[in-house]
Amino acid sequence: MALDSANMNFFINLEQKQMNENKYIHDVFISYARHDGKIKDRIIRFTNMLKEEIKKRGKHDFSVFIDIEGIHFGDPFNPVIMEAIGNSNIFISLVTEFYLRSDFCQKEFNEFYNILDQDKRRKIIPILWNNNGIETCSETDFYKKLSELHRVDFVEPYPIRKEINKEPTPQVVTDAIGLLADRICEILDCYA
Repeated sequence: MALDSANMNFFINLEQKQMNENKYIHDVFISYARHDGKIKDRIIRFTNMLKEEIKKRGKHDFSVFIDIEGIHFGDPFNPVIMEAIGNSNIFISLVTEFYLRSDFCQKEFNEFYNILDQDKRRKIIPILWNNNGIETCSETDFYKKLSELHRVDFVEPYPIRKEINKEPTPQVVTDAIGLLADRICEILDCYA
């Protein structure tokens, strides 16, 4: 059977419909450990910078789920988090020693990790947020799973060990967020 233009349009429309059905509610889910001191302010700043970088790349309807914005007082915390994970295309892990030691962060990660086979376009992007104490977790299965994935570093490589706790410079953060935005747009373009 030869395909005429009407049949060709049917298949194009069917393919487009299937792609739209695979679109997730959230482009990105951000996972982090609450025990990391003043992390709330840093997370909000990071999220806003990321949204701005994505907008600069032409994606104006970019959606990020982060618990401090997506869960309200009185909401059932665990079910909302798990639903958001299932409805997210990209999972960003903000990796710190506290993140690697958190049972809940590991639960979030495993929830997303276990559904990757359902859609190969979904991705986990680990971000080394702070490397203080990371080596103490290097034997855990959680660390090993995260280590299998190429990561974005938000820490600067310091030649002197005592300087590892130093905060990254604004330029390091800006550069890393730019690279992250490029990768996110690359992943999301498969749905465009």
